[in-house]
Amino acid sequence: MIIASIAELENNTYCLLVDLNNNSNILFCRWDNEDLVESLDKDLNTKLLPLFYENGKNIIDKIKNNE
Repeated sequence: MIIASIAELENNTYCLLVDLNNNSNILFCRWDNEDLVESLDKDLNTKLLPLFYENGKNIIDKIKNNE
């Protein structure tokens, strides 16, 4: 699993984890001190998905602009 994107929501940091061997295997997780805790809350995950998308898109845009 790799961290594909990070997002902030309601004073919490969340990560989108993707399995490199099976990219349909994804996890939504919250940083809890030094651990990642999986989020099983579908409403929360629905809020996080566009944030992960935007953050990932912004990183790609920054990389493109530096070339």
